[in-house]
Amino acid sequence: MITKLLVGLVVSFLATGVSVAAQPFPGKASLNLVFILDGLRPDSINPDDTPNLYRLRLEGVNFLNGHSVFPTVTRVNATAIGTGTYPGTNGIVGNTMYVAKVNPNRAFNNDDYKNLLKLDEVTGGNMVLAKSLGELLHARGMKIAAVSSPSSGSTPSRAAK
Repeated sequence: MITKLLVGLVVSFLATGVSVAAQPFPGKASLNLVFILDGLRPDSINPDDTPNLYRLRLEGVNFLNGHSVFPTVTRVNATAIGTGTYPGTNGIVGNTMYVAKVNPNRAFNNDDYKNLLKLDEVTGGNMVLAKSLGELLHARGMKIAAVSSPSSGSTPSRAAK
């Protein structure tokens, strides 16, 4: 049942996280799952509408005092969650940004993969200024898997190919 839930669940970003440990001892888990669901209000997780998420929250860790960073937009909060740092430290301060080497004429929306590839190129891979959870885990010989539902425009459609 949980495998079906994981396959079918679209994981994106919001300030509400549900963490489920495979073992009951804090810090000793062999598997940690962190669900960050964009646009899902905490009170929407209930036994009638979302029984599997409700069960995961009951059996795992529920961050009751979790809240968004400012500004409360998806990519700013996603980066804050992924790095554990505030926007002023990680460098992602909005869903749009101006980098002359990417587009000298205007700010660009950072949901378009072409802009992100160019930004990665011009920053030498340092578009986010803080280490991510994935980088921290990798440095400790651990692995991470991420599942996401992309925003429109972030991946090319068949028609665009």
